[in-house]
Amino acid sequence: MLFIVEDAWSLENEIASLKKSRFGGEETEIHRFDVREEEIAKAIEEAQSDSLFTPHKIVILANVDEVKTEEAEFLLNYIARPLGDAIMIFTASGKKGVSNKLMKALEPDGVRELAKTQLDKIRKSIESHCVKQKIKIDKKALDFFLQSCGQDAISAKGEMEKLLLWAGDGGTITLEDCQRLLLSESEEIIWTLTDAVAGKNAAAALQAFDRLLSQGSEPIAIIGSLTRTFRQLLLCATLAEDKIPAKEWPSKLGLKGYPLEKTIQFSRKFSFSAIKRGIAMLRQADDDFKGGKGGAAERPQIMERLLIDLCRLETP
Repeated sequence: MLFIVEDAWSLENEIASLKKSRFGGEETEIHRFDVREEEIAKAIEEAQSDSLFTPHKIVILANVDEVKTEEAEFLLNYIARPLGDAIMIFTASGKKGVSNKLMKALEPDGVRELAKTQLDKIRKSIESHCVKQKIKIDKKALDFFLQSCGQDAISAKGEMEKLLLWAGDGGTITLEDCQRLLLSESEEIIWTLTDAVAGKNAAAALQAFDRLLSQGSEPIAIIGSLTRTFRQLLLCATLAEDKIPAKEWPSKLGLKGYPLEKTIQFSRKFSFSAIKRGIAMLRQADDDFKGGKGGAAERPQIMERLLIDLCRLETP
């Protein structure tokens, strides 16, 4: 199935509708891959493998309009013999770049153009969520939310869940709440970096690191953020190993909403021993920095080597 999309909101609404019609309210894993990150083989492998934690799975491969000619054959072979029970979704920003063979393999029913979502529709969607939970959201707070998240549907969904949890049933979301609670760009990049490490994608990890540096973050501060993240992953993995009921996880982790969802998601991408080794590597790097090993000019290079080593950690 190929969706021609102009914005993330229309795609996420379509995925939610498809998930509901196919699987109802049953838990479903959603895995996302990108042609630009050279993840075609990983996406197909994921689609053909059994789901480890939930009964259903949706695999999304973005930007198929940028598939190289020599790589298109992998997709055509999968379409011809789609092993596994996962729903495979391809996305593209337009039909023009999609290979003719791929279009023919999917047509007539497998290609759908999604209309661009208007900002007013996004606003109404958010207001609807608030009404369902009997929560009021100030106009200034909603304006700030839309400016912060724009049409990034995935980020907006997580951020809105966080705000709804904060307000509680019958509460109010104010401008000050949004300014205090919305995920900062640097925090989001830490998750991107963690995802890259889990996927053994050193290039993406180094790119995320460069983005943090361009924002003025110091390497030692980045190590601190990664260390906190890995410690949360270790605790999450421990809870899973000890078979602690899921309802107890929020209180034991001290997390809820979007951060909780992300922590659980990423804890499944590393083996237990890999998380412990990652913490040890991060602790050693922190000790080296604080002990004066390497001058300020050398610290970015030390950090880059650390990220490459983290990308070599064992994953399930």
